[in-house]
Amino acid sequence: MSMETFDFSAPADVYTMVRRGSKRGPAKYRRFERGSEALKYVVEALPHADHTGLSVETDGGRYDAAAVFSLYAGPDYPLKRCMVEAP
Repeated sequence: MSMETFDFSAPADVYTMVRRGSKRGPAKYRRFERGSEALKYVVEALPHADHTGLSVETDGGRYDAAAVFSLYAGPDYPLKRCMVEAP
């Protein structure tokens, strides 16, 4: 699935890797009713350190941190933004 076909209204899952010292811990998971809300959470609420190993998954697509920031900054993003610089 490409970024051009991202469905902002479809459910999405966010997975992040938790860092403890120099080692990665277990993944954290959070489900969102809409992809737009998942993107907003990643960009505006997650600490920058949690972007390593980040994955946003929708029905048929997986997006890393760079793709998430591109979708959030894109012209089709439907929610109000509090723009944050990409990592």
